[in-house]
Amino acid sequence: MEAFSTLELTGQEKELNPSYIEEFKIIAESLISAARQHIYDEENDMSDKIQSNFSDEQEKRLATEFTSAKSKI
Repeated sequence: MEAFSTLELTGQEKELNPSYIEEFKIIAESLISAARQHIYDEENDMSDKIQSNFSDEQEKRLATEFTSAKSKI
């Protein structure tokens, strides 16, 4: 991955200290990994509960409503 010498924040360029680039990458990768794991866990837990407690028609309706809501984001 290419190292950047500046970072744009609120329309202003800020100089990055190259000695912090690797540390930043490690922290960013850790946060991304944790977020992905959280999403995976939530989706699987919700999916199991929905399948156990909803009828097929209710699942289809929920999927349609979710897709509609997601398209508005």
